[in-house]
Amino acid sequence: MAETNPFGPRAEHREGQGFIPPNGIAPEAIEAELHKILASTEFAHSERHRRFLRFTVERALQGHADQLKEYVLGVEVFDRGTAFDPRTDSIVRTEATRLRSKLNEYYQTQGRNDRVIIEFRKGSYRPIFLEPQRDLSPDSLPTAQKDLRITPEDRKKTSKFKFWLPLASVALFGLLAGLWWWEFREKPAARHQRQHLVSTFPGSQRAASFSPDASMITFINAVDGVSQVWVKNLAQGDPVQITFGELPARYPRWSPRNDQIVFVLGVDMPPAFRSSLSIWSIPPLGGTPRKIIENGSYANWSPDGTRIVFERGDQIWTAKADGTDQSRVEGVPSGDLLLADRMPAFSPDGSHLVFFHSEAGPRGDFWIISSRGGQPRRLTFDVSMGGSPTWAPDGRSIVFSSERAGSMTLWRIPPSGGSPEPVLVSAGEDTDPEISRDGKNLIYTHSRKASILTMLDLRTNKTRELRETREIVAIPQFAPNGNKISFFSHQNEGEIHLFTINTDGSNLTQITRQKGEQNIWPHWSSDGQALYFYQQRPTTSFRKISLNGGQSIEVVPGWTLESQHGAQVDPKGKFVVYARMTKSVHTSTLVRNLESAKEVSLNRPLRRPRWSRDGNFIVGSDYRSSTTRDGDICICPVESGACQKVTKGYNPVWSADDSHIYFLRTGKSKDRAALWSVSREGTNEKWITDLRPMYPIAHTFDVSPKGEIVYVQLKRGREELWLTEFANP
Repeated sequence: MAETNPFGPRAEHREGQGFIPPNGIAPEAIEAELHKILASTEFAHSERHRRFLRFTVERALQGHADQLKEYVLGVEVFDRGTAFDPRTDSIVRTEATRLRSKLNEYYQTQGRNDRVIIEFRKGSYRPIFLEPQRDLSPDSLPTAQKDLRITPEDRKKTSKFKFWLPLASVALFGLLAGLWWWEFREKPAARHQRQHLVSTFPGSQRAASFSPDASMITFINAVDGVSQVWVKNLAQGDPVQITFGELPARYPRWSPRNDQIVFVLGVDMPPAFRSSLSIWSIPPLGGTPRKIIENGSYANWSPDGTRIVFERGDQIWTAKADGTDQSRVEGVPSGDLLLADRMPAFSPDGSHLVFFHSEAGPRGDFWIISSRGGQPRRLTFDVSMGGSPTWAPDGRSIVFSSERAGSMTLWRIPPSGGSPEPVLVSAGEDTDPEISRDGKNLIYTHSRKASILTMLDLRTNKTRELRETREIVAIPQFAPNGNKISFFSHQNEGEIHLFTINTDGSNLTQITRQKGEQNIWPHWSSDGQALYFYQQRPTTSFRKISLNGGQSIEVVPGWTLESQHGAQVDPKGKFVVYARMTKSVHTSTLVRNLESAKEVSLNRPLRRPRWSRDGNFIVGSDYRSSTTRDGDICICPVESGACQKVTKGYNPVWSADDSHIYFLRTGKSKDRAALWSVSREGTNEKWITDLRPMYPIAHTFDVSPKGEIVYVQLKRGREELWLTEFANP
């Protein structure tokens, strides 16, 4: 192998200099090799090693290989916190050894014909990029000459065969020449999928759909911050905007009959709280839109264009192309709290539907059911984030987007089930796949996103970003003294763990560590020494863990976020309040005595109930009369008496002295929320600021005793449309 300096020939790295392409290897080729490894069988289910490899290679390509030290890797890759000491914690060395073994295994199997090799030398965490080089020395020949020599003794033994020796020599020479040619012939390059960037024009584009002949596409692009429907000829010309107005459009689908495009209109929110969306139709080249379905979203066409399938709440419905003859698909599995879109799609013959069903927050799996209803069948068993399933026109596979191997990438699986296989070599985020009707091309959305834990000082209106990561970060909450923040984050191989971090961004500490666990929705004990949380795996329960770590203890068995929503323990640690959910509807709000298990119901069902600092009142949002995210914010006394409506909004939080309520109101887009405050009497209401971009599923925030706000930004990179060849195996 010919080693290539990752920073270029005779070039020393300097801070900020950036990556200098090495001889013969372009950065793009290294990135492609990285993506191929990450999608391989060896790495697909090892998120820890995927993260290790991705971090080191990306840092090297950015020109920061000198930062790849054991301490940095322990903090940034393995979340050990700033107190990490490599002298007493060998995790980086241990995982580096395992990573080298995995890379060796990969290059002996799937990667044996790769054009670039990524290697780590023993004792170093800097990746080295190599080019395979053939050894043409005589010792490397398939059969060495020394193995074919004939000794004098052999010649005596075979004297009677002298007549045949010349002929045998000719045959042997021909055999050697053939072997030489076979081994060192110019071998054809492995076939790679050719990919073409469609988004060569301004904006951020997503959710494309082919016209019947695949010569055009429709897609979403924002205009002045509002998502609109566009169309474009793939061969030439500029894109054309065909919808206008103040409400955002999403998910356009081109009719197989080429007579209309259906799309969703309205401000989006999680499916459990969505009723204001509607499905509209517009001619493919523009015209007057018309509403065809009220209270519906994510419509998809039947293969012949006569019917559409769509979502309504947690249900799946079908209707004729004009919106009439609506019929519910019976048998679709339901849950107490649906936090992810189902996005149903017809099979090529129209007999079945594939859809996504969430069962643990927004995580779930793909299912198949008859389009006439019946017994559903589970297709995948990952319990991961996912969506946008689409059927290949020949019916042999279903393509979908999933985080089953780490980042959101495209996978395929036979309708009969089996082990999903990656469609593309990519590190994600790849979503919204659609296959052309001739089965030759696939178009999808590519982007990159990051979660940013953010603090806003209300006194100065200045924000500080405490931590940025490509992992999901959610439900931040201040400690009672305001010096720390708790949250949960998606980690390696499907695990979800609890963390704390200082308000200055230092001392990131992982609290739960048990392998295979999924722990979510933490909140502090009143003394700041422990966290309460839900566990989704390996058990379903409401639990408590000391900040010092160790084993958690079960507080209430069997509780789930989906059924016993938003549980919070009171300041004295004697009671817990929660919202009872049944099929995405808040049926009641209950206060449970943790010692006796006796429960008392408040006289209004409140979502996201929160105790006052003195423990005498509970604030939350009543959604019984609301069709949007904004419900009636009410304060209810714990002991007795009627609840008092304060204002309209959602996710209320008490101020430090219980005199005011901070809350959110729906913004113009699903990633935006307006932060307001109001006195507990319902007076002195005022707008504070807009929080954006927020994570669409969970608009959560908290207020510190000092009047600081913490929330999570979802930072999206530019969304791009890519076109690639598609072929079923």
